[in-house]
Amino acid sequence: MNIKEQLLVEHSKKNARLIADYIKSDYNRFSEFIDCFLSDEYRVSQRSAMVLTILTDEVPQYLDKYIRSFVNVLLNKETKVASKRVIIRFFQDYDLPEEFQGLVLDRCYQLIKDPKETVAVKAFSIGALYRISKHYKELKDELKLVLQDLNTEESAGLRSRKNNVLKLL
Repeated sequence: MNIKEQLLVEHSKKNARLIADYIKSDYNRFSEFIDCFLSDEYRVSQRSAMVLTILTDEVPQYLDKYIRSFVNVLLNKETKVASKRVIIRFFQDYDLPEEFQGLVLDRCYQLIKDPKETVAVKAFSIGALYRISKHYKELKDELKLVLQDLNTEESAGLRSRKNNVLKLL
C-alpha cells in the first residue's frame, strides 16, 4: 500500500482504520506515515491526523522517536487544527521527556488563552498541562490560577474539563 495515495482515496474512519492496521503490522511503515503527517499538503496532513489518533491509542510506543518532531509541529503557529488537536491529545496521556515539557507548557498556555482556538484544542491543552504539572507543586499552583481565570462560558465540555482538572489539583 502507498500510504499517501490511500490517504487521498477518502476521508473516513474506515479508511483511517485500514491505514492504521497496515502501519501497525510493520513498524518500518511508520516513518512513511509520519512523512505524510508532517507534509505541507493540506489534505494529506489533515487525513493523516485521524490515522495518528488511532495509532496514538493503540501503539503509542511507535511515537517515541518522533516526539521532537511533534513538539516542533505544535510550536509552529501555522499548524493546522487537526494536527494540533491530535498531538496535544497524545501529550495529555504521554509522559514527555523533561527537555520538552517547558516548550509544551508554554504553548498549551497560549492555546487555552487564545479566543480563536477550538474548544477541542483548549480541552486537550488543559489535559496536557495537568499531565506535566502534576509532578511539580509550583506548576500545579500556576495551572490552578490560570484555570480559575479561564472563561469557559462558550462550551460545556471545556467547562467540565476545567472543573475536573481543578478538582485534581
